[in-house]
Amino acid sequence: KLSERLKLCNAVKQLGWVCKVLLLVDENADELLASEVPSEVRQAVKDQLVDNFIYASVSPTYLAGVIDTL
Repeated sequence: KLSERLKLCNAVKQLGWVCKVLLLVDENADELLASEVPSEVRQAVKDQLVDNFIYASVSPTYLAGVIDTL
């Protein structure tokens, strides 16, 4: 769940560790979940709770490129 991941991110940051948070979102999940999750994740990015997100359907090359930019 997103809320569990956000709690984990917060706990890591409270340790004083500097890290980037990139969420991998499965847009091919069930229809209800697929319509709700991206908006919740986008809000988490806007609220600066995470750094960015990408969809799970991207190519491995693109995924590696995004990770390199962080």
